[in-house]
Amino acid sequence: MIERKLRTLNTKRFSESTCDALLSLVLRGCPADQCGVQFSLDQIASQDGVFAQWIGGIPSGVRVAEWLVRDPVWRDATHTAERLWQTANVALRLHVLEQRFAQELADQKREAIYHFAYGLSHELNNPLANIATRAGVLAHREPVVDRRQMLETIIDNAMRGSEMLGDLMLLARPPKLSSQSTRLTEWFEAFVARCTDCATKRNLSIDSKCDLQSLTASFDPVAITEAVWCLVRNAIEASRENDSVQICFDELDGFLRLSICDSGPGLSAEALQSCFDPYYSGREAGRGLGLGLSKAQLIATMHGGTLKINNRSGVGCEAILTWPRELGVA
Repeated sequence: MIERKLRTLNTKRFSESTCDALLSLVLRGCPADQCGVQFSLDQIASQDGVFAQWIGGIPSGVRVAEWLVRDPVWRDATHTAERLWQTANVALRLHVLEQRFAQELADQKREAIYHFAYGLSHELNNPLANIATRAGVLAHREPVVDRRQMLETIIDNAMRGSEMLGDLMLLARPPKLSSQSTRLTEWFEAFVARCTDCATKRNLSIDSKCDLQSLTASFDPVAITEAVWCLVRNAIEASRENDSVQICFDELDGFLRLSICDSGPGLSAEALQSCFDPYYSGREAGRGLGLGLSKAQLIATMHGGTLKINNRSGVGCEAILTWPRELGVA
């Protein structure tokens, strides 16, 4: 009986070559389902049947080090296995520390932005309001079309500056969401009408599609509208004249999904990686990468949803905003 148990335990142990190969993967610290890591794991599994059975139970997104610690049936008294065990524990603790540090850094950055925005808004909101008001009075009295258009441009930019100050405050101290029962088709049609007005001024059109019919949902319509508007405004600014911006709205597995596609130049690899950073400086012509995407991502996260930006095959970008149909159910 004892010998049979020992044979059973031995069959669960990894070979020394497997332990050596896993050491390098643990030190890389990547999730097991990442492309390069998955390829390496498949190679190891093809040569070690015990490892192949063990790795089959690893959940998506879990790092190799974490799974080695959580499911240590492979561990034995050999030097190589012990070294792998110790390395996995150290790597896991380091990952936890990195997460805590990143969260602490984000909290401190948010607090610094709040104090900066508070002082800045106090100094600039009144001058911006005066500029917009006085330019509006002059535009109303101005009979020359070209001059009136220039005054309207001044008003738009003054309002944009005030909006940016508000965005800073929102990023630093996000308000609580106000969930409301919303008729999706009515909300979408009203939003598309707003987008059409803006697109027309730039000789663009809006192609919209909604497959939700008479469905209702519970979320904060003001916040979601602001998030989607940031994405559509970016798409309008990036698109070429006489082209169209495509907006599609549907539902998938209890999540609402809204996608916006433009015909612009797309984003570089660096911009795709950093576009959600506030005031990312690597701007490309025609595309606003200030606070809009940061704000949209924050609103999506507060709803329990996600925001993804990808380059389309051929030309342009696609932004996909998803959030639960019922706020608080993710």
